[in-house]
Amino acid sequence: MIKVFYDPQNGYTKEEKTHRVTCDNCGCVFDCEKEDVFTGGFGCPYVVCPCCGVKAYFDCEELEKKITPENLVYPDDFWVSDADTAYHVSDDEVRGMIKDVVHMATTGSEYFYFTESGDRMVMTILDDDNVLSVHVMQPVATTEFRLK
Repeated sequence: MIKVFYDPQNGYTKEEKTHRVTCDNCGCVFDCEKEDVFTGGFGCPYVVCPCCGVKAYFDCEELEKKITPENLVYPDDFWVSDADTAYHVSDDEVRGMIKDVVHMATTGSEYFYFTESGDRMVMTILDDDNVLSVHVMQPVATTEFRLK
């Protein structure tokens, strides 16, 4: 259960409960319990702010999901670019990204190249028949975890 500790609009306070969170969007300070917590991109814990409805991320190692290949969940464990979270890359910028990554692919010795900026990712894959495929992705969904 989420309990508001301090609401900047109403100004009331309550006794601290379990985990204190401050919303970066509206400044609301509230307490939450483990059942209120969701896992966001990169395994980071967040709760939905009761004042403004925006995801409020916070540091709490106890509640942070330790992502492994066995428990990786899309889209829950990924940061996904959208209009609220990432710079929008223009078509002209994407054309430049394509030019750069194709240059890397045609002059390098690897089968896979990519570049990423804001809400776009461009990658190339060279197959065994020497066919180069170019992929432009939007939104970009990203996560990471340490392999054992």
